[in-house]
Amino acid sequence: MNFKINRVDKCKFLGVHINESLNWTDHLLAAKKTISQAIGTLYSAKSILPQKLLRSLYFALVQPYFVYTLPLWGTRHTSPVFEDLFKLLKKAIRIITNKT
Repeated sequence: MNFKINRVDKCKFLGVHINESLNWTDHLLAAKKTISQAIGTLYSAKSILPQKLLRSLYFALVQPYFVYTLPLWGTRHTSPVFEDLFKLLKKAIRIITNKT
């Protein structure tokens, strides 16, 4: 049996974005985009939902992106994207605690 394996620049495997350089840039950018969208949802919902439900939304939409694979990239990555993710995390917490 002969199988042809195609070379790709990047792929997504089990929710982790892997690129040919084996760095976390693509994964962090994808997480940043998804977290930004989730924060938009939190912001829209903050005027109609109580804080307890906003917190539940945070744990459903935002927190998994920080927990899943964080032990792998969180201690080694120092880039503007990582700083942006930290700012998004603080923004989500401010929305939940009504400190905006």
